[in-house]
Amino acid sequence: GVAQTAGDIMGAIMMQVVPVFVPDNYDPKKLDCFRRFLHYLTSQPYNLSFIMFTWVLFNAGMSVPILPVAITAQVLMGTT
Repeated sequence: GVAQTAGDIMGAIMMQVVPVFVPDNYDPKKLDCFRRFLHYLTSQPYNLSFIMFTWVLFNAGMSVPILPVAITAQVLMGTT
């Protein structure tokens, strides 16, 4: 309940904040190594694999008996 709502709120905030700091008119070939890797990881067709990986990771995190890990996984699950 509360963790899901926190994830939804965090996702809504990030949808407003990210476009301010990350412009959409850039050339991926001119980026540094890390940003180029993130660009290609989150662009088609690899974005589906990345989303599936995070879904599996967060579901596994929710099954861990350590409460902070389970809450964090629940919040991040609501964000993605």
